[in-house]
Amino acid sequence: SVSMGGHATWDSILTRSDYFAGAIPEAGIPLVEGFQLAKYLFLRNLFQVRMWVMQGTPDKDQPKINRTATDLLRRLGYAVEYREYDGKGHGACRQDSDKALDFVLTAKRDLYCKKIVKTVHRLVHGRAYWVRIDKI
Repeated sequence: SVSMGGHATWDSILTRSDYFAGAIPEAGIPLVEGFQLAKYLFLRNLFQVRMWVMQGTPDKDQPKINRTATDLLRRLGYAVEYREYDGKGHGACRQDSDKALDFVLTAKRDLYCKKIVKTVHRLVHGRAYWVRIDKI
């Protein structure tokens, strides 16, 4: 998903990570409900989501934010690939689409995982797998 779709992809996987095995956000940054202050706070939620992040360099702050986010995910040991395309405009990062699809389509969700990681800021997002958060 490109641009606003890229932002929406990040938002969806950060708040509902148990619904997804993989994601390919393009030209979007990790926002939750449009708030940048949370851009790195929710990354731990992606413990089971394979990520392929694509970003063109002309976008203002997005390359730095995505480099930082994917570096943090790698440090956590999560499956993530980051591709930055020099000089490619907003949403023009298609040359690795087949590789990205192959990468995320090999992902499998473990519906009965032994460990759950869930950071939330609102109870509406307080469900993951068989766990529900009742109070914040």
